[in-house]
Amino acid sequence: MFDSVEQRITSYKRYLFWGLSGAVAPDIDHICLIFINPKQADHHLYFPHYPVFWFSLLLFSLFWLVISKKNEQNSLLSFLFCLEGTIHMILDSVTRHIYWMAPLSYRSFSIEDLIHLKMPWFIEQYPHWELSLEASIFVWAAYLLITDRNAGKISTKLTARTD
Repeated sequence: MFDSVEQRITSYKRYLFWGLSGAVAPDIDHICLIFINPKQADHHLYFPHYPVFWFSLLLFSLFWLVISKKNEQNSLLSFLFCLEGTIHMILDSVTRHIYWMAPLSYRSFSIEDLIHLKMPWFIEQYPHWELSLEASIFVWAAYLLITDRNAGKISTKLTARTD
C-alpha cells in the first residue's frame, strides 16, 4: 500500500503512528472491561470489537479517500487506521471468538471451532497452534523488513522528515 499512496504522505511518522494505532484500537474495549464492568468475562462483547463497526468505518474512510484530493493525507490516515482495525477483527477470528453479526446476533465465530470439526487429528492435538501462526506472521514481517528494497528508502524518509 505504501508505494501507491506515497505522494499523499507528508509525515512518515504520522503514517506509522495511525497504522499501528488502528491495529490496536479494537482492544480499547479492555478499558471498558476494567472500569465499567470488571465482572464481564469477554471483552469482545463491547462495540470496539464489532466487525460491523470496523467495516462501516472502513467503507466510510474508503469513500473519503476516493473523493479526496490526490495530495490530501487525512483521508489516507483514516483509511489506514480503519483498515488495520478491520484486519485486527479478521486475525482475532483465527484464535478467538468474534461476534461477527453483533449487535444483531451474539453468536460467536472462530476458526478454532472449524479446526475441531474438519482438521486432521495432529493439528487438533497441537495445543498452541495459534502461537505458531502469530510467530510465522512476525517472522514474515521481519523477513520483509530486512529484504525489502524500499526499507532503506522508507527508513531514510522517516529520519529525514520531521513533523
